[in-house]
Amino acid sequence: MEVLWKEQAHKLIDELPAEATLEDLLRELADWQALQRGLADREAGRLVPHEEAKARIMAHFRKSA
Repeated sequence: MEVLWKEQAHKLIDELPAEATLEDLLRELADWQALQRGLADREAGRLVPHEEAKARIMAHFRKSA
C-alpha cells in the first residue's frame, strides 16, 4: 500500500529529534520523495542495470576524448 506524503511527513516529524530544524524535515521529505520515485521507476521497468549504465558512461567519455 502506498504511503501518502502527509502520513510520511507526520511520521518523519515524530521521528526527528527535538532539536531538528525545518531544513532537516525538508531534507528528510526530499529523500523520501526520491526513494518513492526510484521505487516507481523500478516497478515501471525504467531502471538500467549497473553494468549497462557503466558501459554507457564509458562510451560517452570515449566519444568526448
